[in-house]
Amino acid sequence: MKDMQSSAGCEHNADVPARSPFSLMQGSARTAALKEQMRTRHILRMQQGHCSIEAGFVWSDLLTDLERTADHCSNIAGCVLDAANHGLNLHETLRAMRADPDFRRAYGTYAEKYRLQAV
Repeated sequence: MKDMQSSAGCEHNADVPARSPFSLMQGSARTAALKEQMRTRHILRMQQGHCSIEAGFVWSDLLTDLERTADHCSNIAGCVLDAANHGLNLHETLRAMRADPDFRRAYGTYAEKYRLQAV
């Protein structure tokens, strides 16, 4: 759970101010990747008999809810950036942010920092 919280923007790159829109958008991107990895690992645990199918449903719902929360934070961050730049096109702002080399570099740093260990 701590990994999901950290990747959702609670911890940040020293070059990016805490809780900045840029930081939140990085966390949202990483959360989606972590969710898929964690869901896959849970399926493996269920197949090995370490976990019940009932717990699997709860785990899946929890992961989905956390990803949605991170996505909402990213959308709010995009609106803040839009408002700061007097723009009105959230999707274009998000697309431009994700294409930014600084965003990609910071995303790579987060991806490495919060990579799940091999099973």
